[in-house]
Amino acid sequence: MKHLENNRKPNLFIVGAPKCGTTSLSEYLRSHPDIFVAKDKEVHYFCFDFDHRYPRPHSMSDYIDVFKNARYENIIVDASPWYLYSKEAVEAAYHFNSEARFIAMIRSPFEMVPSLHRQLLNNNDEDEIDLSTAWQLQSLRRQGKNLPAYCRDQSIIQYKDVCMLGKQIQKFFQIVPPKQRMVIALDDLKYDAKSVYQNVLSFLELKDDGRKEFPIANASFHWRYPQLSNFILTPPEAVQVLGRAILNLIGRDRIGLFRLFYRINNNHNRKRFLNNTLPQKLLTEFHCAFSDDIDLLSRLLNRNLYGWLK
Repeated sequence: MKHLENNRKPNLFIVGAPKCGTTSLSEYLRSHPDIFVAKDKEVHYFCFDFDHRYPRPHSMSDYIDVFKNARYENIIVDASPWYLYSKEAVEAAYHFNSEARFIAMIRSPFEMVPSLHRQLLNNNDEDEIDLSTAWQLQSLRRQGKNLPAYCRDQSIIQYKDVCMLGKQIQKFFQIVPPKQRMVIALDDLKYDAKSVYQNVLSFLELKDDGRKEFPIANASFHWRYPQLSNFILTPPEAVQVLGRAILNLIGRDRIGLFRLFYRINNNHNRKRFLNNTLPQKLLTEFHCAFSDDIDLLSRLLNRNLYGWLK
């Protein structure tokens, strides 16, 4: 791939979908000497249709600044798993750099929905602990009712829409030319990560760096102490006001305490989630919701994905 000498802007977009292995792939690529992945990988700049509360750079200069530490790497990566779902992001990213390459990742919606639900709970975007109830709430929430207080964008708790990957990949194919795109199934990454990784390097026209270890990143978990996590992720207004007052007093924009607490929370307050069997009624609803979309995805990829239908 052409080396970018001057304008150091991303030329590889890992566009999602969420909970489909984007974090693992990004971490594998991060250690390659010819690849730069920003420290905070989920930039989401091009999600222009998302609510203003969703954290992302709000100017092009701020976006480019995310990648300021890139030096001589051939590949600069924007890995933002909500791009594929966003109504605007993939097209905007392609217009931003029409020579860039794009990787989309897919997963069975029967696994993706519960995994996404757990992540949104952990991030305080969801407040309904029971998955079946959260699934039933989708129509009300689409009307702006029963929304979680701290949800950063109400579209991300529309589980059916988020996990309809056939429609999203169809639109992805309409925007990005075949030679510039790649689709990876999480099943393949789990089964033979080394082969997938080497295929990605070939797609990027890079040499194999000899990586042999492929640990799973961002595995499903829940908080040991949810109240502590809630306090750190969404501190009370009084705490935020006090924090701003202290910063004004010492003449600083930030002192890194939030990042420190966030790191402590992630490192010491997580407990690995053990998969539970989904209720038969919910499995039946998933089957009705996703059968046609899985058929579409199978045809788009020329791959038999019907084993996803449990």
